[in-house]
Amino acid sequence: MNGPVNDTPILAIRDLQIDAVPAGGPPRRLVDGVSLSVAAGEVLGIVGQSGSGKSLSAFAVARLLPDGVRLAAGSVHLGGQRIDDLDEGRMRALRGGRIGFVFQDPLSSFNPVRTIGSILIESIRRHQRLDAKSARALAVEMLTRMRLPGKDACVDAYPHQLSGGQRQRAMIALALANGPDLLIADEPTTALDPTIQLQILALLKQQTAGRASILITHDFSVAAAICNQIAVMHQGRLVESGPAAQVLTDPQHDYTRSLLRHARLAPAATGEA
Repeated sequence: MNGPVNDTPILAIRDLQIDAVPAGGPPRRLVDGVSLSVAAGEVLGIVGQSGSGKSLSAFAVARLLPDGVRLAAGSVHLGGQRIDDLDEGRMRALRGGRIGFVFQDPLSSFNPVRTIGSILIESIRRHQRLDAKSARALAVEMLTRMRLPGKDACVDAYPHQLSGGQRQRAMIALALANGPDLLIADEPTTALDPTIQLQILALLKQQTAGRASILITHDFSVAAAICNQIAVMHQGRLVESGPAAQVLTDPQHDYTRSLLRHARLAPAATGEA
């Protein structure tokens, strides 16, 4: 597994605190004091069970928190620039541009009445100065890189016409279309069968080489396949972090050891997808 290209963080999260704010009730702390960084060439796996705060921590980077949940304290820097205090217009420009997202369920994430290509083209034209013809050509190129079939790589297909693995490949194409500095993948293989899971992990490893990436997962075997750094979260706190090889072979926290006992570590993704 390749190490980071350099030690300069693309993403730096410092002392993150996230609260649930119920109507008429006191705030409840969901994430408490989390600090993480990701450099170019690193794939950071944030591992933990449901409710550990791993997805909230990652999606707070782009202020994509659910209703009734707020960033209470801490800071987020992207490429050395603080972004947690940006206005919504400037933050919207970062989403899908400098920050790409691969969501857990692409069927619900894609608009069902629009073709895959039209969704990619809209994102490309929003973030790049390309005309419609050039944007379509780039959309086809990205889908072809994801090894979607056909002369135009399913660019005119609707989401329901693709298999689960094909939809996830299209989601990765959308996430990478604008050359993001940071990729965030939230449980990208959960709904897929084991063979397709390995293919998607290999594709992610291959296509994200050299950029900063975060992989959110409850499954240590998924993190072991492509991550070179691992952070373990439990009940809203970061309990362990370090190089993947160290965390996987010499865990220091009881919770990490418990997760590893229940993991079935698969062979590392080879990059052949």
